[in-house]
Amino acid sequence: GSTIGKNCKISSHTFICEGVHIEDNCFVGHGVMFTNDLFPRATNADGSQQTEADWKLVETFIKKGASIGSNATILCGVTIGENAMVGAGAMVTKDVAPNTIVAGNPAKIIKQIKQKIMSTINCLDLKGQHQQIKKEVFELFEKVYENTAFSGGPFVEQFEKDFSNYAQTKYTIGVNNGTSALHLAMLALGIGAGDEVIIPANTFISTAWGISYVGATPVFVDCDKDNWEIEPALIEKAITSKTKAIIGVHLYGMPFDIDSVLAIAKKHNLFLVEDAAQAQGARYKGKTVGGFGEMACFSFYPGKNLGACGEAGGITTNNEVYQKHLHSLRNHGSMVRYYHDEVGFNMRMGGLEGASLQVKLKYLEGWNNRRREIAKMYHAGIKNTKIKMQTQPQWADSIYHLFVVTTDEKDKFVKHLQANNVNPGFHYPVPCHLQKAYSSLNYKVGDFPNSEYLASHCVSLPMYAELSNDDVNKVIDAINNY
Repeated sequence: GSTIGKNCKISSHTFICEGVHIEDNCFVGHGVMFTNDLFPRATNADGSQQTEADWKLVETFIKKGASIGSNATILCGVTIGENAMVGAGAMVTKDVAPNTIVAGNPAKIIKQIKQKIMSTINCLDLKGQHQQIKKEVFELFEKVYENTAFSGGPFVEQFEKDFSNYAQTKYTIGVNNGTSALHLAMLALGIGAGDEVIIPANTFISTAWGISYVGATPVFVDCDKDNWEIEPALIEKAITSKTKAIIGVHLYGMPFDIDSVLAIAKKHNLFLVEDAAQAQGARYKGKTVGGFGEMACFSFYPGKNLGACGEAGGITTNNEVYQKHLHSLRNHGSMVRYYHDEVGFNMRMGGLEGASLQVKLKYLEGWNNRRREIAKMYHAGIKNTKIKMQTQPQWADSIYHLFVVTTDEKDKFVKHLQANNVNPGFHYPVPCHLQKAYSSLNYKVGDFPNSEYLASHCVSLPMYAELSNDDVNKVIDAINNY
C-alpha cells in the first residue's frame, strides 16, 4: 500500500499509487504524478499480455518536510530527502538530498537550503557575561597568582571594602559561601539550642540551614499571595518566648517589606537578619539592601547577579562587635595566628573569588539595570491571563535575580515552552516546611497554602543581562501562544 504522514497537504489531481510513502509535514502540489514500475509494458516478449505476476513494485519515499511543486513527475525508486524542494514541472529521476532544491527535466540541483538552527533560550546562561570580562578577570587572577594570595588576603580585603561602599554599610566580611554566611550570622547573634528563628516557608533551604547548624529551630510562616515575600501579619502569630530572630528573605531579588518586619522585631526585641542571597543591589524605598537589620547575608554563587568564579558569600553589618566576631569565626576562632579564642570554622573567601568579584562589581549596576529592562518587557508583553507574575510593590526596586511566574497547569505550560525552545527553571518546587529534612517539625500540606501553591506552580523564565531583545520577545510570544 501507500502511506501519508501527519500534517501533510496534498493538492488536487495528484496521483499517489501503491508503494509511495509520504512522511509528516510534506507538501504535494496539483497534478503531481508518482509511478511504481520502472519498466512499464503492456505485453511480454512473446506477445502475451502482462499480468500482476509480471509486475515488480518499486517503492518511493518522500521524507519529512519535503515539498513537491505542481505537475512534477517522480519516477519510482527515488528518495526525496528531508526538507528538500522539487520545482514545478520537474522530472525527478534520482534521489534528492536533504535540504536541496531541484528543478528541470531531468531535475538538477539548483541550490542547498541553509537550515536555520533554532537555539534554545535557557533560564540562565553565564557564557556571555564571562566572555565580556574574561581579559580583565584573568589579568587580576595573574596578580593573585604572583602574590600567592589564594586564601583571604589583599584581593578579598579590597572586595570587602568595595562591596561595603556599594551596599552602604560599614563592614563586609567575605566568606566561602552564602550558607556559611547565614551560619556565622546565627553564631554571632548568640543563637543556639532551644532558640527559634522565624523564616518564610518559600525560600531556598540554606535560609533554614544556618538556624539548624547552631541547634536552633526554624519556624516557618507563609508568604503574601501576590508578592510572594514573607507576610508580616503572620510573623507576630508565630512569635513565642523562644523566638530570638527573624530572617527576612529578599526573594527572587525583590526586597520584602522591611519596615513592617523591622517594626515587629523591635516591638518584640528580636534580631532582624536580611537574607540577601538573591538581592545584590536591590533597593527598598530607594536604599540598597544590606544595612537594615543586624546583618545581611549574601551569596556570591556563580549564578547570582554578582557571582564569583567559584563559591563565595559575604555578610554586611554596621556593628563593629559583630564584624570582629565574624572575622574570628570564619578563621578558626582566631584573631591572632595560632591563638584560638573559641571553636571556629575554616570559612574564608578565596583570593581568586575575591578578585573575580572585584571585577564584576564594577559591572553590577549595568547588569541589574538590563535585568530591569527585560522584566519591563515581560510585564508589558505577557498578555496571557493564564500566567501570573510576582506583584512589585512601590517600595521595592527588584534586581530580578529570577523572573518567576505561576500557572495552574504547570506541566502543560512547561512542555509548551520547551516545544518552543524555551528552557525554564523551577525555584523552588518543594517549600521548606515540607522537605524531608524537616519532617520532625511535623508540618503538613495545607499549613502554608500560598507557599505551597507557589512551589507547585512556579516557573522561572529566562533572565540574565545578556539576553537579547529578540530572545525576550520569543519567550513572550511563546507564552502568549500558550
